[in-house]
Order: sequence, then structure tokens, then C-alpha cells
Amino acid sequence: MGLYVNPGNSVFKEIVSSEIYVDKTMLLAELNKTIGTESKFLAVSRPHQFGKTMAESMIAAYYSRDCHSAELFKDFKIAGDPSFAKHLNKYNVLHLDINRFWLQYDRDAISKMQDMVKDDFIETFSGVDFEADWEISDYVTGVCRHTKTPFVVIFDDYDVLFRDEYVLPDLLSSYLKFLNDFFNSKDVSSCIALAYITGLFPIIRDEAQSKLEGASKNLKVRFCQTPFWLEKNRKPSITTGIPASFGGSPSQNSADAPEQQVFRAPLNNFKEITFLNPGRFADFTGFTEDEVKGLCDRHSMNFSECQSWYGGYRFHGRDIYAPMSVVCAVKEGSCKPYWNQTYGFRAVRDVVILGFDGMREDIERMISGESIPLDVNGFENDPFKISSKDDAFTYLCHLGCLTYSAEDGTCRIPNREVRGEWVKAIEGLPDYSSILSMIRASKSLLESAWSGDAKAVASALGLAHEKLTSPLSYDNEKSLQSAIRLAFFYADCYYTIVSEFPAGKGYADLVFIPYKPNVPAMVVELKAKGAAQSAFDQIRSKRYFAGLDKYEGNLLLVGVSYDKTTKKHECVIEKR
Repeated sequence: MGLYVNPGNSVFKEIVSSEIYVDKTMLLAELNKTIGTESKFLAVSRPHQFGKTMAESMIAAYYSRDCHSAELFKDFKIAGDPSFAKHLNKYNVLHLDINRFWLQYDRDAISKMQDMVKDDFIETFSGVDFEADWEISDYVTGVCRHTKTPFVVIFDDYDVLFRDEYVLPDLLSSYLKFLNDFFNSKDVSSCIALAYITGLFPIIRDEAQSKLEGASKNLKVRFCQTPFWLEKNRKPSITTGIPASFGGSPSQNSADAPEQQVFRAPLNNFKEITFLNPGRFADFTGFTEDEVKGLCDRHSMNFSECQSWYGGYRFHGRDIYAPMSVVCAVKEGSCKPYWNQTYGFRAVRDVVILGFDGMREDIERMISGESIPLDVNGFENDPFKISSKDDAFTYLCHLGCLTYSAEDGTCRIPNREVRGEWVKAIEGLPDYSSILSMIRASKSLLESAWSGDAKAVASALGLAHEKLTSPLSYDNEKSLQSAIRLAFFYADCYYTIVSEFPAGKGYADLVFIPYKPNVPAMVVELKAKGAAQSAFDQIRSKRYFAGLDKYEGNLLLVGVSYDKTTKKHECVIEKR
């Protein structure tokens, strides 16, 4: 066994021996369907902390021929699948973490990777005669012909050089040549049984051979993992020298270096499994609802609270949860923000300050809990080609800062954890001062509702309605509903809030279902005209409190109305 070639099962063995492990082995059954077929090239894109590394270690442990993994997998779901024994430990495996080489070796990343992987091949396959001028792709074909065994190829963070902070044009050219040698060569392709590459973004759509924008013979092109723009329409910045953070100095760049021509690798033969539309791989994109319920049961966690904090990603009718956040919450026994340990705030902040037309209004609507229409088709999967609000929001969907519904073409903020990152991102920005003032006042509003202070609630909702909506949308009942949800922002700490809740003889506008003890449930009905009492009477006549029987004695019925002419808001609150 080697470090990169046939790495064995030791890493996956550590993963399954951890305090918390969720069985995702049926991913292997899906991969087995593609082995040796025209669908054998898979490009999987999803955010950080959504289980890419775990999946890759599992794939290596299952397919690698230089280990015995039957005992390791025997208690997991895949062991009962008909394809299990057929492919178990039957392939050579090449597993590379591109990000690791980039972080460690910077400008020498590809040459170091070539040297180290070649050494691993030579040590692992001592009986094969390797030529001195061979590349890694040649080593793969040479070993395949010698052993009569094809390869499963796994690349982690294959797109890191396209999105990370600094990259030299000649380094990118070397990397693209490496990818082309692997995946656009018929000789190498015939020696690959399965290719599984992962990244943050799908494959860049621009297949044209083009010079990197701004690259010149003695300049280095700056790329950023999160957006490089600090103001609207800013160009990618160009900087001389290698930054100190990478251990370089300006002298490392030769002023006589030739201008580089960079080619993007099309990788047209890959099937894309994206975070926007993972298809049949949805259950392996994060934790499913049943899996989270099981963890909550075993570790005495409140599932509804966990759902509010970390759920909200939905693919083809399946509710998906952010796995790393759930694991952290279960380990610590507490639901709180774990997203800020990654890149959430920085990514959202950089997008917010772009300020494309209509962006502020849509952000306010999403923070209030609404979904907004989103056209994802224009985004070229290139973080350096964001030129519209739709591009910006699509970018954030790929990072998990928003979630996209392919069914109705909308996006929204998925959960309380991520919504906190959005609130942090708009802090200090003058355009968002009104919404921030409402958020800060939301705790007081909730306490007023609990105490039955209808006058204070009416006043606060009237202010929120005025600040959040434009004159053209003010009379829209949906606008009032959004204003109420935003005004009750702090209620997330206690409630799951459901719009258009089916109950009794119709649908209640808003229902607040508590997941904390000793907190009253609330049913809120809105009226765009008439008195608040009429909204309250509708709650009673249509029995919108049906299904909330367990909260009898601790249930608040809230009727809200406003006058379109005077803009005066009224509220009636009664405890049931």
C-alpha cells in the first residue's frame, strides 16, 4: 500500500470508529452502477463540511485491491447489496488531494505532486518498468497493462487552482495539462474504471482556449476562494511577487518569464452531480432527516431545534442537513452556530457588497424567510465571472449559503445557522440599517406578544411593514407576512415558524410551533382590510388552532390587520 496509490482502508477505519458515524455506504452501490460504463466519470461539487472527504476515504477503502475490507463493511448497508462482493477490493486506486499539494508547495505544487506520486508508484509496483520521462497518466496505463487491473481515480478539490487565492499562469497550464492527460486521453480512459472528482463548483463552462485576463509576462494573477471583488464591477486584481503568506518573495518571479497561454480543460465526459441538483445522489449530499432524528434520539437532542438550526436544504422532496454542523452539535450537546468556523460570513459579505440591482430587496426578503426566484443557468461556474444578481446568488448556492429548489426555480436561506451569517454580513452597511434595527428590536416584540401587549405588537409590526416594503408592494398581504416574520426574527430561538399552516378548515397565515419548553404556541392571522377582530374571529371560526391541542392553555391567538389608507395597524391577542 502507498500514500496515494492503493492507500488501503486505515483512514476509513478511523472514521467509522469515531464517536459519531452515519452510514453512507450505499453511495458505493450507486457508484458500482457506473463502473466500466460510459457514465464512469463523475464530478461531484458541494460545499465544505458536507462529507466529501469521508466519501473519498470510503471509496478508496472499498475499491483498493491491496487491502481486505470485507470485515470493515460487513455491518453497513452496502454489505446487503448484490454488487458488494463483485467490486470489493478489486481495483487499483489513485487518491490525490490537490488542495494539500497546493497549500504545501504553492508554485511547485504540480511538479512536487508528479514526483511524489511517481515515487509511490515505483515503491508500490516494484515489478513494473517505468520510463524516466513518464507522467502520472503514463504510470496509470503502465500499471494497468502490467496488472490487468484498471484504476479507480479519486481527486479531492480538483478545482482548487481555479478558485484559490494566488496562481501563476504556468502553474495553471501545467495543471490543466495534467487533467487533460488523465481524462481526455483514450489510452488513459481505457485504464480507468471510475473517476470521482470533487470540488466546490461544477466544471467551468468556458471551454475556449483563452489567455487569463490580465496576465502578463512578469505579473501574477490573483484568484480568491471567496469573491475577489470588494466593490461592484471590480476587476480581478493583479499583484507582483509571491505573497509572504506563501513563503515567497518578489525575486521568485522572473521579469523575463514568457507570457503564458492558458487552456481550460473541458472535461466534457464528466457527469456533474451538483449541490443545486444532486439527483439520485441527494441522500449522500448531507444527512437525511431520518439520520438526524436517529442521532437526536441516541444523544438526547431536541430534533425540532436541530432542524431549525441545520436543516432546510431540500432536494427532490428530500430534506438534507448540514452534516458537520449536526455532528458538532451532537458532540457538544448544544445547538449553536458552527458555520462560522468555515467561510460563511466572508463569502456572504463579499457578495452583499456587490450591490447589484434588486439585491438588497431580495436579501431582506430571504432574511425574513421568503424564497426568491433565481435563474441559475447564466452562471458559468467560474467565481471570476459574476456579473449579475443571479450569478451572485447561484455562487452562494454552490457554497451552501443559500439553497436552491430546482422544482420551482427559487432560492432561500436554509436555516437559522446560515441566516446568522447573513445578518453578520449586512452589519455596518448603511443600506441595511432598517432591517438591522428590526432584528435588534425583535426580542422586545416577542416578549410583548407573550405578555399580551397587543398595542405594542401592533406598533412594532406597523413600523416593520413600513420599513420593509415599498409603496408599490405595501398593500400586498404577503408583504405584511414577510414583515411580521422579520419583526419576529428572534422567535427563531424558540419556534419553528410555518407559513400557510394547514389546520382546521383552511390555512393559518403563520403558526409558531415551540421547540423550547414553557413557551406558548402562536397562531397569527393577517387581514389587509377590516379590523383585527375579524382576523381573530377567522382563527376561531375556521379552527386554525386545530392540531395544536397539546398547547391548550398555552396557546396565543393573534389577529393582525391594517388600514391601507391610514396605514394604521391593529392587533388582538387572546390566550387559549
